[in-house]
Amino acid sequence: MSTLKKEIIKMFALAPGIEALAKNQVIFLTPMGFITGDLADNNECAPGTAVFSTIVEKANEPFKDVELADNDGYIQLANARLCPTTGSPCDLGDIVLFFDQIIGVKLGTIN
Repeated sequence: MSTLKKEIIKMFALAPGIEALAKNQVIFLTPMGFITGDLADNNECAPGTAVFSTIVEKANEPFKDVELADNDGYIQLANARLCPTTGSPCDLGDIVLFFDQIIGVKLGTIN
């Protein structure tokens, strides 16, 4: 089942693919802090990301024809970075970010 939250998150996640917005990052606000990253592109991914993508796809197979309710669902990010509200930023690499853990989303950059 689609929700307004899921649709907004998806639209923002795809926005940097638009030429006029290409210099922006998608910034997700989560309980742990801000997470930025690139949408995992299974066609143009590094070997490590390809393995990660394969695992996610395999886990998702039973749900392909099922409409997920509420905040179920995820976004897979590559080159992800966590900028916590306190403490030092850290690189996460590949990560699956679940919709129910996203508080907000915006376009911009984090230095």
